[in-house]
Amino acid sequence: MSMQSFFLSPEGRQCRAPYAMGLFSLTCLVSALGKAAGKVAAPAQVATLKTFTVLLFLAAIYSLGALSAKRLHDLGRSGWWAPIYAVIPGALMLLAVLAPQVFAAPPAGSGGSSLRWVLAYGVPAVGAGLLLELLLRPGEPGANAYGPVPTGEV
Repeated sequence: MSMQSFFLSPEGRQCRAPYAMGLFSLTCLVSALGKAAGKVAAPAQVATLKTFTVLLFLAAIYSLGALSAKRLHDLGRSGWWAPIYAVIPGALMLLAVLAPQVFAAPPAGSGGSSLRWVLAYGVPAVGAGLLLELLLRPGEPGANAYGPVPTGEV
């Protein structure tokens, strides 16, 4: 499988190890972007870098969706579940980067908005649970509707 189809195609099946490797690669890319964005000092560069970061982050969300669709295929599920597993949490992460005040937990004892509590604590908890399922649950042992058993190669 080529790197292009590995990161961009939702077709076929993907076992746990290559999925974890792809997830790690995307995480490193997004982290590096965050570090680079934090080091920009000139105001003229901030707008350009923010636009570039958003575009690259959207590409990373698509790639995460494609990887997750293949992993879901390995579990015998439709790739249409990928938005719940990957794209929606990824889009919320993008929102957290662009508007961190939305995700800030309310001050202790303030009662705060329930939506802020859900965004600050509930969404990450559910996302982590779904991610763990994709990382830890073994795929179907034989061929299924989405293809033969994956070899584990990238």
